[in-house]
Amino acid sequence: MTRDAATTPVIPGFFPDPSVCRVEEDYYLVNSSFEYAPGIPIHHSRDLRTWTQLGNVLTRESQF
Repeated sequence: MTRDAATTPVIPGFFPDPSVCRVEEDYYLVNSSFEYAPGIPIHHSRDLRTWTQLGNVLTRESQF
């Protein structure tokens, strides 16, 4: 079986509990970050292979 496309979003490193949503041609992925700050990283992809981190949901200590 040839794998030409990713079937599962994969981001190397410590990014547990992913949640993915699709908006037209774009995919957005957020992860749990537990006690790490900044928290809840947001990633973007168009192919489910190449991910770019856009930022974080929680950026201030008062948000935790």
